[in-house]
Amino acid sequence: MRIHFPLALAALFGPLTAGAAESGCPGSVSPDPNVIFCENYDTPDVSSRFVEHNQQGGAFVQAAGVGMAGSPGMKVTYGPGQVSAGWMIRSFGRAPPSFYPPQSHAQQDFREIYWREYVRTEPGWSGAPHKLSRVYGIGGPNWSQSMIAHLWTAGDQPHMALDPASGISTSDQLVTTTYNDFANLRWLGGANPIDPGWSGSKFGSTPVYAPQNANRWFCIEAHATLNAPGQADGVFEFWIDGRREARLEGLNWVGSWQDFGINAISLENYWNGGSPQQNVRYRDNLVVSRARIGCLGDKPPPAPSLRPSDWQPPSP
Repeated sequence: MRIHFPLALAALFGPLTAGAAESGCPGSVSPDPNVIFCENYDTPDVSSRFVEHNQQGGAFVQAAGVGMAGSPGMKVTYGPGQVSAGWMIRSFGRAPPSFYPPQSHAQQDFREIYWREYVRTEPGWSGAPHKLSRVYGIGGPNWSQSMIAHLWTAGDQPHMALDPASGISTSDQLVTTTYNDFANLRWLGGANPIDPGWSGSKFGSTPVYAPQNANRWFCIEAHATLNAPGQADGVFEFWIDGRREARLEGLNWVGSWQDFGINAISLENYWNGGSPQQNVRYRDNLVVSRARIGCLGDKPPPAPSLRPSDWQPPSP
């Protein structure tokens, strides 16, 4: 799904008005059959379109005027030391009875998913909030997960990074027993993101959370493709402002296990160790699709504030 808007929008996002459906989304003039879900937070009761919306006492709420072009969006407020600032979960595709009923595409198994949203931090921002989003497969009872495609920050660095994990053993058995069963996951790209020792191919180069990039919208899109049965050919990658930042290939997400596919996305605001101060982040224009989505206006990405050569992954 490639999205084209007039030049004025590409420069200022001006014509995007509250309630307008993004091109390719249901309700737009040209809906794309690959699109699974769109949410621009412009209509009331956003919680009804997610199976979970934990506001964490008002930390993660829909708010007027905070989205792109002054539209409504989602506002995330971290107090000093706050770890969890809420989350949202959207379900789609076939899933075990123990999970939430699918909100769409109930009879389909998805082996490839793209997701995109816009993210902005408030002036005065400091630190790296670790969690942003993930897609995953609920594969068995008690929300046991077959795979997780984490899009997180690179430890305490301001850059985004990939962290793929599998809940399927090398003998093709579902071995996780609950949600976030870290003890039983196979980490496909190396260590957990708060640990050292990652290869540089997982890391993006754009410092999304650097202070100089506050009050600027970033278009962040990720893509996960499960491996073919018995093959190590899975993919996990992401783009910022239309430019690929990192890509992992040859992933054995689920072996020959095929009971379910990717069936949920979580938007997260978890900060390992807690926020160093009060910080505010905004989120807008979420799209989930079976095909590449792209950015509003499809404009050339601006140069990052820091060149890739100016930053290196943490040393082991």
